[in-house]
Amino acid sequence: MDRLFKILDLPAKIIGVATVVYIALLYLAPGVVAAGLARWAAYTQQAVYAYYEVGTDDSVTNQDGRLYLTRTGPRGYVDLHPGDRLLAADQVNLRLEPTASSAVFRLLNGGECVMVIGAPVNSVPVTNAKSGGYLKVAPVRCN
Repeated sequence: MDRLFKILDLPAKIIGVATVVYIALLYLAPGVVAAGLARWAAYTQQAVYAYYEVGTDDSVTNQDGRLYLTRTGPRGYVDLHPGDRLLAADQVNLRLEPTASSAVFRLLNGGECVMVIGAPVNSVPVTNAKSGGYLKVAPVRCN
């Protein structure tokens, strides 16, 4: 039994130190953890979805956070294409599935950008807007 404990001692210490470092990073640098999770999602090809909605007056609504299209031209939900960049005006929920009930993978902060990486995937019936739905996105630099 002593031999088993000696074999397991080093892995247990490594896991313990890694856990302490992770908890410290969550508290001291949550952005670093979020960026790491985003990279892991990209590495594992985990899709992340953002909600985009255009109001009846052509303004972007605040259903799940406001995203603004950075290019000129038509900006309705159905007008978005892969490669379009969206700028967050405030916190935007990035979800694991293209539904409002899906878990939030991470919060996109105001001033950060995402790029549309797929065609619109889940148009949502809207009542006070022209169009809206979920887009498959990936975090990118805004410039």
